[in-house]
Amino acid sequence: MNRGSAGYSLLEVLVAFAIMSMVLAALLPAQSRLLQRSRSADEGLLAQELALSRLAEVGVAIPDPAGVREVPYRRWILREVTVREGLGDGEPDMIRLRVDVLGPDGRLLASEEAVRLAE
Repeated sequence: MNRGSAGYSLLEVLVAFAIMSMVLAALLPAQSRLLQRSRSADEGLLAQELALSRLAEVGVAIPDPAGVREVPYRRWILREVTVREGLGDGEPDMIRLRVDVLGPDGRLLASEEAVRLAE
């Protein structure tokens, strides 16, 4: 039995590990960016859902007088903007509601707006 042809030499194994580590080193930063984009997209979708949900809640209840109200929600800030617009000529007033979701750094994550008749 010839021992020289029984397996891989140490040099061949080291070269294989070196090639594998170079490939992994090239893939890890790209994977990290992909994970960050995914996390950002998830955060944006959750913020959009929160804005729509809050807009539906405010739309059912009688809104506060015109103004800006900020409400903390977990690590975000919900900014609710209410504007009352008079149409005149005996027409009913309009109420414009906007809900902005701001991230911890103050960046706008989502914004939703609705208009309805005042009661």
